[in-house]
Amino acid sequence: MSSDTCLDMEMRKLKPAELYTLASILSISDSWKKLMSTVSKEGNTPRFSSDHISIVEQAACKDKRNAAQIFLEEWSTMGRKRPTLKLLLELLVKVELFRAADYIACDILKQEPPKRPDYGPAAAIDTSEAAINQLLDKQMLPQNKFANSIILDSTSELISEINRIYPSEKSTDVQAVQYYKCEELSSEELPVVLNNCK
Repeated sequence: MSSDTCLDMEMRKLKPAELYTLASILSISDSWKKLMSTVSKEGNTPRFSSDHISIVEQAACKDKRNAAQIFLEEWSTMGRKRPTLKLLLELLVKVELFRAADYIACDILKQEPPKRPDYGPAAAIDTSEAAINQLLDKQMLPQNKFANSIILDSTSELISEINRIYPSEKSTDVQAVQYYKCEELSSEELPVVLNNCK
């Protein structure tokens, strides 16, 4: 938006493209309902009830419109003191809708993204290549240890293990496995036994 965009700007003054993008973000998993349920009047009483949510959903179905956009358009024009970007941002952070909060803060207001919690599903995730490589290094098992944990000592041990897991299977279905010496196979060459019972 223009350089004069600030936290005190009313939501209703968002450009149509910005409102559309915000509504699209809030449409994911019906997140707009979570936001709508936290909007309050003066005195901290809820402004919207479940009936209001149903009305918005019905209007969206009837008019084939985005329900989140209907909610944002209606809410942005309510009351003498209309909602500002500051209030919107505070509510988005409160209900942990950080993708929408990041859009408001970074793309519209040109500010830093809001602080996320240190733990939990809303915590920030480091997706840098260095962090991913570090995680992969921690999770990789040495090849010999992995191979030894999968490959059984003998063919008869493999067959008995399969029979233990699938007791009703015919032993003839497993006979093809006997031709392999398991201790000589790498993890990529392990035989695959399909369950073909009817």
